[in-house]
Amino acid sequence: MSHHTTAVIPLRGLHGGKSRLSPVLDPAQRSAIIARMAEHVVGAVLESNVADSIVIVSREHDVFDRIQVRHPQVSLVTQAHDSIGLNSAVDDGRTVAIERYSDLLLVLSADLPVLDAADLVAMGERAQDVVIAPDRFGVGTNALMLRGQPAISQFRFHFGPASRRLHEVEALRLGIETFIHDAASIALDLDTPADWDMLAPCLQNRLLSPQVSSRESTIGAAAMDAVALLERS
Repeated sequence: MSHHTTAVIPLRGLHGGKSRLSPVLDPAQRSAIIARMAEHVVGAVLESNVADSIVIVSREHDVFDRIQVRHPQVSLVTQAHDSIGLNSAVDDGRTVAIERYSDLLLVLSADLPVLDAADLVAMGERAQDVVIAPDRFGVGTNALMLRGQPAISQFRFHFGPASRRLHEVEALRLGIETFIHDAASIALDLDTPADWDMLAPCLQNRLLSPQVSSRESTIGAAAMDAVALLERS
C-alpha cells in the first residue's frame, strides 16, 4: 500500500498581522516578514521530502501573489468565512489530508524563520503516532505530527495558549503515545520584539527584503544554518 503525507501550514495576517511586532516594525515590514517566513517554511518542507503535498490554508486570496512558492506539491485552501480561528484552519487542511488518504499529517506554524529541514526529517522518523515540537518556552506547539488514520481523523486541535499541554492531554484521551521533539529551529517562532532581537541582522535583512525568485525563496532559504541566524547563539 502506498503512503501519503500531507503538510498543513495555516497562514494568517499577510495584511496587517503580527501586531505585537508593531513597536519595532511598521505594517509593511510585518507583511513582508510574514511572507518571507512562509516561503522559508514551505522551502524547508520541500527540502526535507517529508511530505508528498503541502496545503496552505488562508483566508487571503492573494497568497500566491504575496509569497513565491510556485511548486506542484503546494496548493492553497481558502478558509471559509464561517471557519473561525486557527484550529478551524488546521481542520480545513486536515480534511484535504483525509481526502488524499494521507497516513501522516504534519501541521506547521508559518512563522518559523530558522526552520531546518533536518528537524522535520527527525520528526518524521519518530515511531510515536503523535509528535509535538514545542515553542522555546515549552508551552506552545509550533509543529505537530499525527501518524495513522485514528490519530489523523480523531485528534482535536488546541493551537493557542498552553497548546503543548492540551495536545498531550488529547493524545492521552485517544490512548496514543506521544513524543516531545525539542528542536531549536522549530522552537523559535516570531511574534514579539524579543523574538525579533534574537535573529541575526543578516536574517532580519533577508526577511525584510523584496520578493526574490521562487527557487531562492523556497529551496535556497531552507539551506540556511539555523544557528548562524540566531544572534550570538
